[in-house]
Amino acid sequence: MERNGPRLLILDNFEEVAQAGVVLAKFHHSNLRLLLTSRRSDWPPATGLSSLPLDLFSPTESLTFLNQSLKKRQDKEEALSTLAERWVICRSD
Repeated sequence: MERNGPRLLILDNFEEVAQAGVVLAKFHHSNLRLLLTSRRSDWPPATGLSSLPLDLFSPTESLTFLNQSLKKRQDKEEALSTLAERWVICRSD
């Protein structure tokens, strides 16, 4: 890992406070950066985690993001609009 520089590991939807210490200890390395996504904001200080609240995309922002991120794809506007709407619905649950 050291020869190739830092790595980013994303733990999506990480909610387990009881397991945080065990999981984070397994991934402790100077060349590894962790990004945890969670709906929690009440992480105990012992975990060393801090919250950075993020706003949800609006339907327009979702569509703009998808259009910019998927420039090389040939998806039709209608398909991207449907995906953007579903994305907003999933994120707001």
